[in-house]
Amino acid sequence: MRITEITDRNESHFEAVIGDRIKNRDSNETYIGFVDDNDAAAGAAIFQAAGDCFLLSYIGVEEKNRRKGYGKFIIDRTAEAVNKNIFSFMEAVVFSKKDEDDEFSLFMKSCGFSREKTNCTRHRYLLEDVFKAEAFLKKPLKNGGIIRGIRADDKTAKAIEELEDSFIGKEYYINSKRLLSEKNRYGGIYIQEGEVVAAVCAVKCTDGVRLESIYARPDGMKALYALFDYTVAAFRSEKEKAGYLFIDTYNDNTRSLEEKIMQQKNIPLQDELYAFVYRREI
Repeated sequence: MRITEITDRNESHFEAVIGDRIKNRDSNETYIGFVDDNDAAAGAAIFQAAGDCFLLSYIGVEEKNRRKGYGKFIIDRTAEAVNKNIFSFMEAVVFSKKDEDDEFSLFMKSCGFSREKTNCTRHRYLLEDVFKAEAFLKKPLKNGGIIRGIRADDKTAKAIEELEDSFIGKEYYINSKRLLSEKNRYGGIYIQEGEVVAAVCAVKCTDGVRLESIYARPDGMKALYALFDYTVAAFRSEKEKAGYLFIDTYNDNTRSLEEKIMQQKNIPLQDELYAFVYRREI
């Protein structure tokens, strides 16, 4: 097999193994394709640099080529090609319902990865149920307004970055880089008198929409409700109505906040998934 980068020019060649993921690609991601001796797409992987870790966010093998060692070949060849002066580890974060080993877990362990459960959970809700629920607010709040993260001024961007530093591992979770980027396609920031009152990061993913960051000041629940209504209206306007709303939470406080929102809107939980980190030295 040989390796090639997947770009807009050859993405159709790898459609069977990568789907439409490249259409929602992050500029920091690298898409690698593998072709066999007949120049047919055999597999693909998506990676992203994060400090001294080389993150594997996706790996796929064409169905007829599975159980032939192609997946391990892709990981091993990628590990060989990585700049070892920059990266020390290869990591992957995977969500699963089970603590015990499944087929993917056994595959990753056979590739030399260790496995560790994290405190992150992902809850899955049907978008159909989300759309059926009534809006929190019948009319806009009188004070303040919503802006997209990408349009935040320097003062607001700095405030979001400071909130990330303050709340990681404590009360809320904020990924300032994602919240302030174009990837935050549906969420936004509620500003009142020049101050950040609430924030939501909601991005498009393969099976629907993923809500990644939730923040509300102690007096900002109404602003958060306004943001949630705004977010739902934003992805309601998309042509694709089917799929799921995924909400990632990282501690008891964010889970409590999520439960408060979804219970008030009477939206039933479909699944609870747990995040596992797979790590391998390079």
